[in-house]
Amino acid sequence: MTALNFQEFNKRLRANLKTFWQMSVTDRRFVLNKATKDWDGQVKLTEGILVSGLVYETKKMDENTGREVKENRTFLCRDDLYHTADKFANAVIHRLPFQGDPQIGKKLKVVLYDEKTTIPFGNLFKSPDFGGGSTSLDLGQLKWGHLGFFAERCGFEKLPPGKQIELYWLNDFNELITREREKLMKSGQDVCLDLEIAGVKISNVIGAMGAPGAKSDPKADIVFVTCKDGCLDYTGFASLKDGTEVKHFQQWGGLSDFNTHSEVKKFAEDLKQMYPQGITAAGGKVNIGREIQDRDMKIQAIYGKDYRRGQYSSDSVQFIIQGTPQRLQKTGNVYKLITGSTHIYSDSIQDQNKLMTGSSRPVFMARSDSGRNDLGVPGTRIFIYSAGGRTSWNWI
Repeated sequence: MTALNFQEFNKRLRANLKTFWQMSVTDRRFVLNKATKDWDGQVKLTEGILVSGLVYETKKMDENTGREVKENRTFLCRDDLYHTADKFANAVIHRLPFQGDPQIGKKLKVVLYDEKTTIPFGNLFKSPDFGGGSTSLDLGQLKWGHLGFFAERCGFEKLPPGKQIELYWLNDFNELITREREKLMKSGQDVCLDLEIAGVKISNVIGAMGAPGAKSDPKADIVFVTCKDGCLDYTGFASLKDGTEVKHFQQWGGLSDFNTHSEVKKFAEDLKQMYPQGITAAGGKVNIGREIQDRDMKIQAIYGKDYRRGQYSSDSVQFIIQGTPQRLQKTGNVYKLITGSTHIYSDSIQDQNKLMTGSSRPVFMARSDSGRNDLGVPGTRIFIYSAGGRTSWNWI
């Protein structure tokens, strides 16, 4: 079993908060990865323990004494304020600075059953019920919300995602959209939800589904679905990135679509000269990198091999979105998508330049892989990676 640190918990923040609340109020035990002590020093077993909530441990300066004093924010699952999992998740997400405080992972603690003892997230084990979940695609878990109703009424095919992590993303997003639409319906307002992503407005969004051809692993992972004149349409293809920081971007793509490009050929030739038997035979443990000069290649690595602005498809995406959906922030009549990351980009020139510079920029990468023979280099895997995805590089 794997310890559930905050970084893992934050990847599916809303879903994990809801599961946390459900397990707490139904007295389901959490598994600990090491023994812990409660406030009076009694050692508790690692097999399982009850929890009561979360606390964000912070301090403020007392104006009278000039000293730091505690200003903790506590969220107890059985509090009357949080009588549903959604209310608990919303309170935590809206009241805590998940994007503004880089130390939040250290300050947010689990409150045990006695409502006094706190432990860090790293003391909990990840499980299929909490923080983990299967990595194998299980379409039985897919939740369509209002999109499912409209798709059936219009005869619009509901496209599944290609991976389980994309299914989780869709469930979280469709739940947020459905909840906001229901609020509009109950208040008698026009049920038209305009969504903003990276400064781009998508009108009358009903939900999202897997991108067409998801099983063949195109650049797009999901596509937003809109309604106009009673019909559904794809509007906004997006590539999803895991994690919360640029260093989690990892791979931008493979080189199969660029293997005849002169820069790719030269990189392979140089690798063969440096490692005639391959990186694995040379001992591995090295990341060989080279900057990419061709702007078009970098654009295609990020947005898809068929990228054309304004002509979007599964291999020509409009958005790069990191993090799982957490909430919809309403400003006027527009709802802005907020995820667990600040790294959300469109294909505007400004956003393209951001992605092609700094730590997110696409670079060639080669590393040891005994089962690969990429571009004729034995024991070597070669692909396009984000420069910030590794801390140690050997640039050539």
